[in-house]
Amino acid sequence: MTENPYASDILRHLERISLQKRKSPVVLFFGRDGAFSDNAKYLYLDAADGDYGFDPLWVTADTAIASLLATQSLPVLLLDSPPKEALRILLKAAVAVFCINPNDVFADPHIRASVEG
Repeated sequence: MTENPYASDILRHLERISLQKRKSPVVLFFGRDGAFSDNAKYLYLDAADGDYGFDPLWVTADTAIASLLATQSLPVLLLDSPPKEALRILLKAAVAVFCINPNDVFADPHIRASVEG
């Protein structure tokens, strides 16, 4: 498979959109890939239980974690959902919370570019 010659342009464009997009009161919480753990989990659960003036959203690519959270009526974004919907939410979120190195979270550079702003 050949690499998209416009890939770097696409990433720069996503970053620019993210920086310029008007943000909504949504806080994204990222943990380790394939795990619902770390301090991000505790911050997320507290935010989901409290009324802090923003909507918390756990972001994961793991369907098992997404299903577990959804069955508990906790807000979750499955990155494998329709890409347009996931990118729309990521581009508009006001804050992203990481309790580990963000480089360890993002397998897809498009996701990182979308939360740049």
